[in-house]
Amino acid sequence: MQQRTRKNSNRVLAIGQIWKAKDKHIQIVELGETIHYRMQHKSGPMRKTQTTLPETMRDYLKTHDAQLVDAAPIADGRPMPAT
Repeated sequence: MQQRTRKNSNRVLAIGQIWKAKDKHIQIVELGETIHYRMQHKSGPMRKTQTTLPETMRDYLKTHDAQLVDAAPIADGRPMPAT
């Protein structure tokens, strides 16, 4: 049985990236020993900045088949993309 290759699964996380996972968008705000990110549900407002470990975020993105929507660095406060 062949293993399915997930698009974007090996991509490096960077500040300003926006990932789409099902009904959520995740914006990477700050990187370091921890990752600061914001999450927006499809029909709701952007939530406050949250923190997690880099490995936890990578696992979440892989598990939820997240796709990279915007790879360019962005200014703080830019609205999340509408879907």
